Amino acid sequence: MGMRGSPDGDTILEQFNLLMEELLRGGMRRGKFRPWEIDIILDIENCKLRGSAKRAVLFEYQKAVQGELNQGADFPLRFSEYLERREAMRIERKPAKRVSRPSIRPKTRLR
Repeated sequence: MGMRGSPDGDTILEQFNLLMEELLRGGMRRGKFRPWEIDIILDIENCKLRGSAKRAVLFEYQKAVQGELNQGADFPLRFSEYLERREAMRIERKPAKRVSRPSIRPKTRLR
């Protein structure tokens, strides 16, 4: 542990992975949660994802948060923030639609 009462990155990562395993399994088995865990649970519930799409996005979210925590983040990124970043990246990667322009042909042929 780092400062008194403040868990270190490895502890947060372990707790986050436990939370994600419970969410991906579809049920919580414990009755006590840390404030940041409750925040994540409520945030996920507010995002209105369903079924297999939800599982896939939660798995991607877990991998993204693991990477951030391994790089030194203090706490997990909120799920809604992850979705916003994901959407922004999708938009950046999407090629712009080409605007078709009529071809310009000279009225007379040049010689």
